[in-house]
Amino acid sequence: MKKGIALLIVVFLLTAVMTGCGKLERENYKEGTKKYVDLCDLSGITVEEDSDDYKQNLSGRINDYLSGYPQTLTEGTVADGDVAKIDYVGKIGGVAFTGGTAQGYDLTIGSSTFVDDFEQQLIGMSIGQTADITVTFPDGYSDTTDLETQSKAIKLANQDAVFTVTIRSISRPYTEANEEFAKAAGFDSVEAFMTEMKDYALKDCVYSQMVEKSTIKKIPAEDVGTPYPYFKNYYTQYATANGGKFEDFLTYNKMTESAFREELLKPSLILYACFDRLNLSLDAGAVDEQIKTLATENSVTEEQVVTDLTRNYIEFQLVSEKVMDAAAEKVTFVPSAT
Repeated sequence: MKKGIALLIVVFLLTAVMTGCGKLERENYKEGTKKYVDLCDLSGITVEEDSDDYKQNLSGRINDYLSGYPQTLTEGTVADGDVAKIDYVGKIGGVAFTGGTAQGYDLTIGSSTFVDDFEQQLIGMSIGQTADITVTFPDGYSDTTDLETQSKAIKLANQDAVFTVTIRSISRPYTEANEEFAKAAGFDSVEAFMTEMKDYALKDCVYSQMVEKSTIKKIPAEDVGTPYPYFKNYYTQYATANGGKFEDFLTYNKMTESAFREELLKPSLILYACFDRLNLSLDAGAVDEQIKTLATENSVTEEQVVTDLTRNYIEFQLVSEKVMDAAAEKVTFVPSAT
């Protein structure tokens, strides 16, 4: 495989659309969770605003948002880490070749997407500037054809190429959460943004302690009624995208599938146990409504949403949100002394 895959469990706190009436007959762990989990006492969880865990979670949440809503510059020069929208035409011996031309290509500087030194030579170029970039294709590149007739063979391996590149625009992550960023991210103000990030950071800390302090007594023998099929499919696709197979992923992480399955199901068991302990419920039709919402937001069919995520995982998402909202109200939060 090209790269290692970290074994992380992420609880997605999605905005759920709850409609309908009556209590939902849940699809996961229908028989309850008492025989699976000794849940910790939530009132015994303390989160300190001055703790490293809280600060790291808050910083991580903020940085995720900063990188997710980059600013588009109207002036300036390309820097490492920027996404530069470029037009380019590549030529070898003065002849444009197939595969060496594009318009409006978004290139992340430092991603090593293009031939060595190509991206580095863009650093310092200004928006609107056009320049020639010279690179050498390494050994192993397949031959191509001339762009005009696509009939003449053009050798790429070990050949010097000149790319005429124009910088159309530059996108760059914000370095701080200012008012401009807050508006771009859909918040009314920086204060509103920070309030939500602090809420997320608190829930991240509570979630970590819930998992750490609770004990798993056993794992369900069957996958029916658990979100595991989604997790396995997710990591299978991730492994495939990195040039391997699911078995390669397990080997890299030195795990059997049984151990992998157990590791993935622990958090969901604990969250459902907390769901039961706090006597929470989902409205009838909640899963179906969430499927409709996700289909609309992502411009896909409801069938595609179910295929990609599975009903069990969607319910798990909704349960996670309900649990973390309620659990955060039960713990002790110690504000910063400063």
